[in-house]
Amino acid sequence: MPEARGTPYSKGLNSDQQLIIQDDFTQQRESIKIMENELKQLIIDALALEDISVADIDSHAPLFNDGLGLDSIDALELGLAIRKKYQVKIDAEKEDVVKIFSSVSTLADYIQSVQDLRAHEQS
Repeated sequence: MPEARGTPYSKGLNSDQQLIIQDDFTQQRESIKIMENELKQLIIDALALEDISVADIDSHAPLFNDGLGLDSIDALELGLAIRKKYQVKIDAEKEDVVKIFSSVSTLADYIQSVQDLRAHEQS
């Protein structure tokens, strides 16, 4: 969600409502950043990448090929680790699986969206 102030999302809202939207946006971004760091550590641990630290992994860099250099076996292991930690299954047959696994950032966004959907369904 874009910043609330000065955007179409803020039109017709009073300043208190704009602050609430801004706070929600800020909390959501912080939550994603935390998850990205957790995922980086999960990648390091699950794939036994001893020479790499969390700081070495760019959230937006590709995980495969020219980026971190992971392969299909790594993707399977990472998928299992994500399922175990976050209770989120990423189906290899899913047509957007390549996009989901394209970077730490896209993984975090996907996991967050599944968790948000679950929370919404439970309420």
